[in-house]
Amino acid sequence: MIFLAGILSAQASTLLEVERRPCVDPHLPALAGDWVVTCQALRPGWATSLLTGEKHRLDARWPWAGLGPNLVFSLAPEGGLLWLGEATVPAHVRTVDQEQVAMPTSDGLHAAALTETSVEALSLSTEARWSHPAAPLGWYPPALAWPAVAWVEQAETEDIWWTPDATTGMPTLLAGGPAHQRHVVGAGGWLAWVDGGDLVRMDVATGGRTRIHTDTGFSAPPTLTEGGELCWEVRDRGDVDILCSDGFALREPGHQTWPSRVGDRLLYREGDALHLVVLPTPPATP
Repeated sequence: MIFLAGILSAQASTLLEVERRPCVDPHLPALAGDWVVTCQALRPGWATSLLTGEKHRLDARWPWAGLGPNLVFSLAPEGGLLWLGEATVPAHVRTVDQEQVAMPTSDGLHAAALTETSVEALSLSTEARWSHPAAPLGWYPPALAWPAVAWVEQAETEDIWWTPDATTGMPTLLAGGPAHQRHVVGAGGWLAWVDGGDLVRMDVATGGRTRIHTDTGFSAPPTLTEGGELCWEVRDRGDVDILCSDGFALREPGHQTWPSRVGDRLLYREGDALHLVVLPTPPATP
């Protein structure tokens, strides 16, 4: 069994027991807004509310199901949008007919998906869809900081490509070698990726980049909030811990892996356990 341990405050904690099932895609389990999504039969199978304990059974037919804010969705022909806590029947969404090569991504208003030969960007509220020729590397999900979309391609090294405006722009190189550029993620107006073992965070509006010197990218991608805060795995003398750009550090016995952060909630794995910690609020500046 996997135990979901949610620390709701410094004084109180809750322990939810959810059935352990392996995921074909290690990006799961993960947070989807106020929900945590776990697997059944190798695919996303359950969404559990962190607020009420309510559970949704997910459609096992959905290949490459993606997550968004309180949203689980599939862009496959048999897919749809399931707004968690609001609907029991998936809503219609314009689908991607070609076979996808990674989990799709959504910000709740738009979605991005990867096929072997293209990057697909879609509106979730209209029939609008934009397709760009590309050669995405499979397994790495696309990153969305609308209207920008970014993804990983393979040349001599792994590089980050993007379109700054998916509704009009053509793909162009965002970050190239000599080290591997991979694990690109997006949220709000930010993109971030792994450069060798370092992290690079970019303000999409200004193009300004910040480098964080660390040792990450060996397993999981970083996780990025809409406010631009990053959390990531870091190796430290044979141990794996989690650090965040706002100064939070999770250093416990054993390996803390695969961080997934939304706002002040941080989900992570430790062996067969899932833990959820609510990060402390920084003190107000005088």
